[in-house]
Amino acid sequence: MVIITSIAAVALAAASPHLPIDPYVTRLAVGQPIDALQLPADLPSLEQGRHLVALFDVTSPEAIDLAAELDTLANLPGGPGVLALTPSDDEDRTAFFWSAAPEFDIYSVDRPVLKRLYRRLPLFFSVDSGRIVGIDDDAGRVVEDLLSSEGS
Repeated sequence: MVIITSIAAVALAAASPHLPIDPYVTRLAVGQPIDALQLPADLPSLEQGRHLVALFDVTSPEAIDLAAELDTLANLPGGPGVLALTPSDDEDRTAFFWSAAPEFDIYSVDRPVLKRLYRRLPLFFSVDSGRIVGIDDDAGRVVEDLLSSEGS
């Protein structure tokens, strides 16, 4: 019995980053108003219109490729506004701007504040009229869902 329990515990630990439990262990949940996230007041308002919010670390190896993908999504005709939140400090954020030249705004948010929103980075969520309407680890899927819901 101990062996079975140990194997199950290891399997659950290995699978946990991929389990769909974010709404239960983070503050992000579809249908939730954006103000419930208690984001810093100096961020732009997400109460009006449609937005894609990217949570990522600008010091990660995939950050430059991610910025290119987000630039493409930001330039979609009729697409949402794109902004990024990063736990990286202002110095790292400035260095990232010089290397990636993103076409969207990136805001540094204290790691403890931002950590309440994710289990692993990158993570993306879409906002429509102040409500979270999609959460995914793939920015393209979030935008696709947001754009397809426009006609509904």
